[in-house]
Amino acid sequence: MSKTTILIFDIDSSFRELLEVIFEESPYKIASSDSSQNTIQQIEFHRPFVVLINTWMSGDNAFKITHHIRQDLYFNNIPIILMGTNFNLAALKNAVGADDFIVQPFDIDDIERKIDIYSHHLIT
Repeated sequence: MSKTTILIFDIDSSFRELLEVIFEESPYKIASSDSSQNTIQQIEFHRPFVVLINTWMSGDNAFKITHHIRQDLYFNNIPIILMGTNFNLAALKNAVGADDFIVQPFDIDDIERKIDIYSHHLIT
């Protein structure tokens, strides 16, 4: 598993590009997808240390994406962070089995801090 890749599932290309800019000079590589199809295959290919999922993904939603990851024998321990404008992301996080959440619009320092927290768990 790569210690540097963040995999983002989000239908908004401008938001994915924004995250790429935010992490451009960080030790992290951004891989992104506008589709939740073949979730596990994308994880196998990119080997992320954390997955960010927009709660408004079309097709399979955050529930199904998270379920696919949590049911996979090899990747079920990858941290999942939900992103969205939902006023009750904490409850949604618990309902779908995600590890954390980020409310949009987000503070750049907050998202960097959360990503750093999950990267440090892998280094130890």
